[in-house]
Amino acid sequence: MRRNAPRYGLMVVLLLSLLGLGIPPYSSGDGDGSSGPSGPSGPPGSSGPLDSFDTLRQRWKDSLDGGPDLDTGDQDIARRLNSVTRTARGLWKTMNTAPQTYVWSDLADVSTNGRAIDATYVRLRAMTLAYSTRGSPLHGDGTLRDDIVTALDWVNAHWYNDATVARGNWWEWYIGIPNRLKDITVMLYDDLSPARLHNYTAALDHFVPSDIEKWRGANATDVLVHQLVSGVLQKSGDRITRVRNLVPPLLDYTTSGAGFHEDGSYLDHVAVAYNLSYGKEYLNSLSNIVRLLSGSPWDLTAQDAGKFYATIRNGYEPLVYKGAGMDLVRGRAIGREIEQDHVAGHAVIANLATIATVAPPGQAGKLKAMIKSWVGADTYRNFYASGDPRISLFVMATVKEIMADPAVTPRPEPIGHFAYNTMDRTVHRARGFAFAIAKSSKRVQNYEQMNDENAKGWYTGDGMTYLYNDDLGQYSGNFWPTVDMTRLPGTTTEVRPRFRGNPEGHPQNGDGEGRPTNSWSGGSVLGDYGASGLHLRPVGGALGGSLSARKSWFMFDDEVVALGSDIKTTSPAGRRVETVVENRKLNADGTNQLTVDGEAEPTTPGWSRELTDFSWINLGGNHGPDSIGYYFPGGATVDGLRDTRTGSWSDLSANGSGGPAYTSHFMTLTMDHGVDPTAATYSYVLLPNRTPAQTREYAKNPDIAVLANSAAVHAVRENTLGVTGYNFWTDRATTAGDMTSDKRASVMTREVAGDTFEIAVNDPTMENTGIIDLEIDRQALSVMSGDPRITVTRLSPTIRLAVDVDAARGKSFTAKFRLAPDPQHRPQDVGTAASSPSPSWRANCVRYSSAYSPPAASNRSCVPRSRT
Repeated sequence: MRRNAPRYGLMVVLLLSLLGLGIPPYSSGDGDGSSGPSGPSGPPGSSGPLDSFDTLRQRWKDSLDGGPDLDTGDQDIARRLNSVTRTARGLWKTMNTAPQTYVWSDLADVSTNGRAIDATYVRLRAMTLAYSTRGSPLHGDGTLRDDIVTALDWVNAHWYNDATVARGNWWEWYIGIPNRLKDITVMLYDDLSPARLHNYTAALDHFVPSDIEKWRGANATDVLVHQLVSGVLQKSGDRITRVRNLVPPLLDYTTSGAGFHEDGSYLDHVAVAYNLSYGKEYLNSLSNIVRLLSGSPWDLTAQDAGKFYATIRNGYEPLVYKGAGMDLVRGRAIGREIEQDHVAGHAVIANLATIATVAPPGQAGKLKAMIKSWVGADTYRNFYASGDPRISLFVMATVKEIMADPAVTPRPEPIGHFAYNTMDRTVHRARGFAFAIAKSSKRVQNYEQMNDENAKGWYTGDGMTYLYNDDLGQYSGNFWPTVDMTRLPGTTTEVRPRFRGNPEGHPQNGDGEGRPTNSWSGGSVLGDYGASGLHLRPVGGALGGSLSARKSWFMFDDEVVALGSDIKTTSPAGRRVETVVENRKLNADGTNQLTVDGEAEPTTPGWSRELTDFSWINLGGNHGPDSIGYYFPGGATVDGLRDTRTGSWSDLSANGSGGPAYTSHFMTLTMDHGVDPTAATYSYVLLPNRTPAQTREYAKNPDIAVLANSAAVHAVRENTLGVTGYNFWTDRATTAGDMTSDKRASVMTREVAGDTFEIAVNDPTMENTGIIDLEIDRQALSVMSGDPRITVTRLSPTIRLAVDVDAARGKSFTAKFRLAPDPQHRPQDVGTAASSPSPSWRANCVRYSSAYSPPAASNRSCVPRSRT
């Protein structure tokens, strides 16, 4: 079932959130979970102690209104309290306190859907929050309470009860309204009669999917939160037990469809990358469940909590850069003005703060270090003053405690390479920057348009690249409505018209939205470095053509090498193809300096020029040290444009119009492959955080060498690191540099001081049900370590190995060799008879256990083995 949050209800909820009410846009509370003390082996039913329910209810209430110990003297908390009070007063003033047909006149039409009902509950929750929150002048106001209860009774009697039939979008009825109603009921619990409590919880229980046990991902966890709180309100141990027992399966990795996968990918709507949208809701709901149950008779086990911590490390931490949540895993949410990247990142911080209050000390310390790092590093958006949806008074107070705690040391930004191959995403974290790539394949959709959102996301999954550095507002502040959506960084495209929305008029599908036909999309990981590639065969849409290209990115310590080959299109004839090297948002005046081979280009808006016979470019940054270098091996011709663009957020919807217009300046650098190319190529090196002088020096003495850039293989060597990356595009034996592969593969190697040699191998197609055979022009003494899926068949005169990639799901498999000191040293080949097993034979056969016993001499041959 697709979770279609309607635009109207969403805008109402988020508007109130930004006013400081702490109302999440989709589900209540704050984010991910972990357990405190381990609970009993089996949670009790209704025999649980009665005071446990009251404890849990009070804990939930405290998470909404900040609790009795809220520091109302704190400046930021006082500012939020003023916002809560001001909003509640405004809503109270405009409500009908004796409703006959509606509570608010602008929310009267409930004939076809539940949007107005959901929005009514949103407003009642905002008023209840002011009534419940210590420090607000409306705290405990009896007249306010009576007017809220009168409205609740009327809505329950006429619009939302245990006999109501849902109409329109299912989301309001099963997720949106329960989200608000449960919180209202908790905050008013001491003021409600048993009859009212019964009526409200009966409505909550009425809208529970009958097959909830089969649901996965964010929708499932949202419903479970509502049911858990309903069980607390009804003091039903059986209900709480049922919810608690449904949580562990949601912590397990899935192998298909919605939910988290083993590599940290989160997919929703079957095939859309959504870690920081639907995955954020998943984190939010589970964190509230785990916090609520922590220390209770229904607590999760330490084993289940451990799974959650692993998901945080793999599926969230690498995707937040100094407080900003990366857009490549936010799906259609990139089109929401009030939910931009720092808002998404702050929601993750809020979730982790929730978990940290109940996590075991070791895990809590790691979470707090993350929080302190992100909040302190985010100079673009103030965590406390922004009014972000998830930053409730409770979260604000919790984060302030963490930031003030001298025992908590901010952890440094992580360094590493993260191949989210299940969702066709790559994130490379290096010192001072992060680089990310969004790809697509027959497994993963290129983009999603739904509910009138993200109608211009045509190329966001066709190899778009993101560079994060100290320019923390690069993808915020109206990047998306103003950037040229047909010229996104990293993409190779046909120059042609695109349609905003679906030309056939389908409201839930965009122009060219879908899964392309290519299977090659993925990459390998070796330590902190990685190779990524995409056989681009884009979904055409209404006016699509036959474009295809082979694209690679090789990511090292301080540079990213981009290669492209076999770029061609045959129909329709007459189309020009280009690759976008850069489309960077500039400063407010658009005056960032562009330097080409040492010559400064004009800063005049609208400047454009064909740049020829040069080797390097430098683009000045928005904050000093965030300038970027571009090196073009062998020289290049690039079209430069200082582009001034105006747009509104409504432009990103299929049928939207109006709204404020914003203007941004961009530097666009493109490589023109001509009309109807048949075998075009490109190569360039991205050099983050380099000055013009540093870029010039790199161009004089580049650290990299391009070994191959053909239709069969891409290969690059980073000479200072001894690291080489290869992307093999065909199932024919192909050689580049020292490596030969007989199958499509992504490979990374590293040689250290002529002493050791490491290799990582990956099947980027996820279609190979057998073996990748590799031969390396090196000779080794022994195998030092290796994955069980790797069989070494020879060490000399070349290294040969076979990698079993059947059902590998995009994993990289690694091995490490001790190299021979000189060419004269040749270990015994595999299969040679000997009277006793030699160390080299043992290495060749890849038996890594110290308890290894060799087979009989007559059976000492190593061949690729099928995995059983």
